[in-house]
Amino acid sequence: MVTIDLSGKTAFVTGSTRGIGHAIATALHSAGAKVAIVGRDQAKAAEVAAAMGPGTLGLGCDVLDGAQVERAAEYEIGEVERDPGEDQ
Repeated sequence: MVTIDLSGKTAFVTGSTRGIGHAIATALHSAGAKVAIVGRDQAKAAEVAAAMGPGTLGLGCDVLDGAQVERAAEYEIGEVERDPGEDQ
């Protein structure tokens, strides 16, 4: 099995509240990446991110709405990149 170290990297995974997107987000997080869990339902995205653990952020974002995508990519991805212990 190939092992990849993604420490220091950030992934923005759309559709990651369930199914294939969730599996991809889980694999990236397990490899050390900080992961933005992105789905249309903010509450569900936050729930999935909390379950995945530190280094994740749940974002509500409809990828068909360009303004939502820009806001998520420019502002909220920075929240994922912060050290998870900064708020403690």
